[in-house]
Amino acid sequence: MNWKICVSILSKNTEDALKKMEEAKDLADLIEIRLDSMESFDLERLIKNSKLPLIVTFRSKKEGGFNKEISEAERIKVLKKAVSLGADYVDIELDTERDLKEEILKSKKDTKVIISKHFFEPVPENLLYEHAYRIFSEGADIGKIIGYAKGWYDNFLFLRLVDDFRKKGYSLISFAMGEYGKLSRIISPIFGSPWTYCSLREEEKAAPGQITATFLRRIWEEIKG
Repeated sequence: MNWKICVSILSKNTEDALKKMEEAKDLADLIEIRLDSMESFDLERLIKNSKLPLIVTFRSKKEGGFNKEISEAERIKVLKKAVSLGADYVDIELDTERDLKEEILKSKKDTKVIISKHFFEPVPENLLYEHAYRIFSEGADIGKIIGYAKGWYDNFLFLRLVDDFRKKGYSLISFAMGEYGKLSRIISPIFGSPWTYCSLREEEKAAPGQITATFLRRIWEEIKG
């Protein structure tokens, strides 16, 4: 089973990010650096100094990104630079313009590309499957589909999705946001998700319902016995 935690780092600048990445290294298996949360960054230093596999994410404003001013072309240019600098992973949204997305996929070399889709409302199961098939048909190394849970049962839509695509040989991250979605965040790796996302601290959540890596480690220790 994959029992892996990716800690999402929110920072204002490079120095702050590096400190948090160092703090996270004993809690995480991977680190996601959210460039959209940063006022300035030295991408080369961030990639070079990461002690763990690094996901470079510059989330679009449509899917919850913090930077409301940057253009799509500029955002993709940064992700292309991350690829050229040897980032382990880059995350690009499914709804990114096809030409811009193709630029990343054609230049990826050893970088693995995560193609993601985020819904900030409950979604019918058939739509989740439709988007998952699209993600892998467009060449994702890893897929990511995040939705929103309005009740406990909604967690199982995402867990079933992960399990079904695992059986088909695909690597899919999927769970629900919101207070009700915490269950799927906690146990999605048991169903086949390559990792789940956590915050470094309670006050630094990158998405609704995100829990801290410290808390999740305690839960997993109890589950594993």
